[in-house]
Parts: sequence; C-alpha cells; structure tokens
Amino acid sequence: MSRLRHSTLATGAAALFLSAPLLRAQDHAAPSAAVMGALRDVWSFLSPAEAAEARSAGFTVRVSQAAGGLKALDGAEFRLLLQPPRHAVVRAKVAGRELALGTDGKELWIHAPEKHLLVIGDNAVPRFSGRPDSALTVALPPLTPPVPAAMLALLPALVKMEAAAGPNGSNYTLSPMPAAAGAPIRLPQGTLTASVPAGTCWPSSLTWREGGNTLTLTVGDVAVGGARPEADWQPKPAADDHTERVALSHLTNAIRTLSGAIGAKIPTLPPATGEKQLVATAGAGRLELHDGTRVLFLSGTPEEMGTQHGTLLKKEIRRTTDRILYGVGVGSSFEKGRWFFGEIEEAVRRTGPFVDPRHLREMDALAAASGMDREEARLSNFFPELFHCSGFAIMGDATKDGV
Repeated sequence: MSRLRHSTLATGAAALFLSAPLLRAQDHAAPSAAVMGALRDVWSFLSPAEAAEARSAGFTVRVSQAAGGLKALDGAEFRLLLQPPRHAVVRAKVAGRELALGTDGKELWIHAPEKHLLVIGDNAVPRFSGRPDSALTVALPPLTPPVPAAMLALLPALVKMEAAAGPNGSNYTLSPMPAAAGAPIRLPQGTLTASVPAGTCWPSSLTWREGGNTLTLTVGDVAVGGARPEADWQPKPAADDHTERVALSHLTNAIRTLSGAIGAKIPTLPPATGEKQLVATAGAGRLELHDGTRVLFLSGTPEEMGTQHGTLLKKEIRRTTDRILYGVGVGSSFEKGRWFFGEIEEAVRRTGPFVDPRHLREMDALAAASGMDREEARLSNFFPELFHCSGFAIMGDATKDGV
C-alpha cells in the first residue's frame, strides 16, 4: 500500500467513526448524504481553522479479525488520542508487545516500555555520528486529510455508498465504483463497512476488505472534548528507562517505511522459459531480464562498477536501503532495547579497518550514482555484521595475542 492509500483508508475510517451521529441521523434511503456529511465533518476536525477552538478525540481500537497480509495485526490493541493539526499519541499492544508513539508538532518520540527505551527525534542531532554536518531539518507533517476538502465533491461519482438497517443497528458500506480506478484521488479497491448499534452514536466496529486481506476493528472508550494539557502529548518513561535523542529524519523515515510495508507481499518467481531481454546499459554494465527476473552485470574498476550499479538500479537501491536501515534496522531497536544506528555505526568502526578499500570505493560510487548519502550506502552494506552469519567475534586463545 502506498502512503496515500493508507491515509485514504485511515481517513475514511476516521470519518465514519468521528461522525457517526450524522450517519445515525440520516435516512437509509440516502446513504451518500449521510456519508458525505460525515466526511465533511471529519475534514473540519482534521483541518481546523487557525482561530478555531482546539478539539480532541480519544478512542480505543482492537483488531478483532485480521487475515491475509494483515494477519500479523490480529488481536492488536490501540489507544489513540488526537488533537489536530499537530498533536497525537498512539499506544499500541501488538503480539503481546507494547509500543507508544507521540508528537506535539515539534518533537516525535517512540517509547518501548518493556525494553526500557525511549527515543526522541531531534533535528539538531546529526544523522551519522561521524558526520557532524549530516544534521537534516525535517518538518513534521500536520494531521491533515490526504486530499483537499474540495475534492470531496467527486466522491459520490467514485464511491458507492450503501446503508442497511438490521435488528441490532445499521451498517454503512463504502466501495469504489469502476471509474475510481483512474481517479485523481486513487481510492483503494476495497470495501469499508461501519456498524453502528441501535441507540448509540458511535460505531462498534469497522471492517476493511480487499482481495484476501480483511481487517475488523472494534471501537470503544470514546472521549471527545476540547484541548488537552501539553503533558498528555509527552512520553511517560519509567525511572530506569534509557532516553536517547536521535535524528528526527531517522524516525520519520522509519514510520514511512514500516507503514508502507503493511500488507506487502514478495512476488513469486515467474516460470523459467529461457527468455532474455536487455533493459538498460550504463558504461560497461547492463541490466537484463531473465525469465522476468532482473540480472545485473557489472565490469571495470570499483568506481565504475558502483556507478553502473547505482545508475541501473537507482529506485531499487533506495527502496532496499530504506527497508534495511529504517525498516528492519530502526524497527529492531524496539525489540532489542538499543538504538540501531548506534549499533551499526559501532560495527562499522570495528570492522572497517579490515575491509578491502576497493569495497568502500564501490559503495561510495554506488551512493553517488543513486543519489544516496555515502553513509547510508556503507551502513546498509555492513548491516549483516549485526544480524547474519557474516558477523562473528573471537576471543581468548583464538586471537593472536590470546586476549
């Protein structure tokens, strides 16, 4: 799923949840009017005017059913607290592990209570400890809808909106029409259903279905009101928790990478037919397709091979590096209780003197050709030293000096 796809789904769910009173009050014969009213209301909540009085909403969400690529979320629980456009806290319990994430619009923090680790994103902290000049200023995006409010007028032509009354309440269902496939909003091709019990104002559940993916959320503990105190948006570490200030861009990259991987599947290899196709060339290097699988050929000096590689697989290199460093890498911090970039940089310092300089020259050329920071290319290539069998340690009688 793309970032837009995630935000569209999330906004649709929020719209049906936050504006449920509008849904309940509307005639089932005109569900589109009810849903459009709900969407306009949530757009107003997420995009308040500058002079408007602050509003907040808190609720608990439990994943009561998850199937397909979303199965890992089955049984997860979330407590969300929102005060648009800049304040949010999410406290999650997934697979028995707790994690909290929050922002007051200026800082972003992630807290793993069980691992006693709190990391706080700070624009003043360099991305790489050996490069004081590597600090990067990033702006935290506001909690705004994925598309302008003016584009809501297109939805009735793109989304089928249905309502059904039952003995225990009402169901409201949204699904894209065929015309939505090429629409500028790029709606996800699935179905979203909200169940609103009779006599209540809030949905008891939200269900998303797309292909083999199913996600049902049970909603409760609703609290809607005005502005909350600033302390509500700050982390609450224990006395023995380790707090570390890190580059804010590392955290924003991690959230973008991890959210984009939800529901993603690795495609299977196509059948072998012996078919070969030349895709592109760069110097003496070339990229081919062998039975639909990319095969890269490099030739020359380390600098030439790095340049060929970075030129021919620029997008793939960026995507793979993001997944290694900001997906698996930063994600592992909250499993291990240690900040990943500190660990991987230490691995580079220890093993770097024993690496053939030709490898470093090739990495640096690859980084330059693909538009990546040199440190990112090096750190992602040293990644196996922390996780895979290429990493090892010796001590005692196994060493030259016996220490």
